[in-house]
Amino acid sequence: MPKEVRDSMETFVTRWCSKACASDFTKVDCAIALDKITDDAKTFFPLDSNQFSDDLLFDIFNCVVLRYAENVENEPQFSQIVLGGTMFPWGSFLTLLYPVMAMLYILSTPAQLPYVIGYTIFQLGYLLIASGIFVGTFRILGLNRRLHIFIAAAICMAVGLYLVNI
Repeated sequence: MPKEVRDSMETFVTRWCSKACASDFTKVDCAIALDKITDDAKTFFPLDSNQFSDDLLFDIFNCVVLRYAENVENEPQFSQIVLGGTMFPWGSFLTLLYPVMAMLYILSTPAQLPYVIGYTIFQLGYLLIASGIFVGTFRILGLNRRLHIFIAAAICMAVGLYLVNI
């Protein structure tokens, strides 16, 4: 990649990511997006027209698309644009039935209230561990990373264990 392109690539990619966010970028055919990005690159970068090879233009296009994909992965506002809004996390919502059922079970015993609450929170910790291992998210609680899920699970288990042993 020529030095002139490398020096201003960050600006070009950032500009295109903001354009992609503002428009229906994900609904545009890939070939049309390629044409738009490469045509813009030919006017943006200070090169002669004979210096733009197909490989260089494709590399520029790949940089834009990869940055856009990285933004979608890491930033919630990009994800909402791609998904067309947020969907309700039914999967994690329904798995909350497990600690609720555990609570209903323990309520049928002559246990004290702190024990019931502790047992329920401890079961939620088990659920979070399973979710962290198998899925990697627990969106009903806003946990989108495995590390966050495991930290929440450890906190739930510690608080639950404390309440059970009061």
